[in-house]
Amino acid sequence: MKTKIILIAAFVLSVGFGGCDLLRKKVEKQEETSYKFSSVTVKKIVVDNTNGDIEIMRSNDSTGITVKAIKEGKVKYSERDKPLENISVIVDSSNGVVSFKTEIKKSMGVFKKSDGGSVEFEIRVPKNVEVELSTTNGDISMMNVPNAAKLNTVNGEILFANAYGVYEATSVNGSIVGNIDSTKGIELKTTNGSIKLGNMKNVSCEVNASNVNGSIKYKDIEFRNLSSGKHSLSGTLNNGGAKIDVTTTNGSIRFQPAPFKVDRHRHGDFEFRFDFDDEDEKIIEKKIIEEIKSKDNAKGSDSSKK
Repeated sequence: MKTKIILIAAFVLSVGFGGCDLLRKKVEKQEETSYKFSSVTVKKIVVDNTNGDIEIMRSNDSTGITVKAIKEGKVKYSERDKPLENISVIVDSSNGVVSFKTEIKKSMGVFKKSDGGSVEFEIRVPKNVEVELSTTNGDISMMNVPNAAKLNTVNGEILFANAYGVYEATSVNGSIVGNIDSTKGIELKTTNGSIKLGNMKNVSCEVNASNVNGSIKYKDIEFRNLSSGKHSLSGTLNNGGAKIDVTTTNGSIRFQPAPFKVDRHRHGDFEFRFDFDDEDEKIIEKKIIEEIKSKDNAKGSDSSKK
């Protein structure tokens, strides 16, 4: 017992006289690193991000590839001039593929576990550079990229405009919204979220759409060979050709003839504006919340019996 008293007293003294930094509020810190490559030798960019958004746009340079990684975390005031050691961006290059992988470690403080931070990526690629982008917690936005692209997020939205290449986009908890100019084939999937596609009146494609909970709507679009039900739709637009496959479990699907208006924010994020009234999405969201509460109550009841 005496040992415990001495240790506590020593800790209190250290806080009082030399450890004020422990009680001081942490400050935000950013670190930015840019990587440059040439499409002459690099044919594919891969990003595997843990926490943070990814933005990709077409480069103004015909062969130049730029990848900017922006680390952000909270540090003690006394360590504000030191590097963010708990956030790492690992870069690997092999056989024409450059990959970026983030590692974020959460540090243990005296009173609680601290937030690990995030990494945001801003990518610029020229034509014919394939991209494969993934983030666990964050949005992915893509603008004017005519290349093959594979996009995946667990908790976040996927937004794209001026889509020309072969696209595959998947989200677990988040919506997918995009404008399509032409396509070589698009596959979109989400579990909990809606899917909205604009500029469909000007695209030649074969459309297949399905969901479990939610409606499928279109307006001012003429499908040929149309087959539709409560939770499915298939048909041909204009001259047909490439396939657009759209699937969601809990969410509505919308096809709009004109492009959605895209607002680009100061920090590079995109915002799409729609003119559909999605009241059914609110009903679906309420249903999901009620199911989660019901499962939690059932678990609590089972544990009390034990």
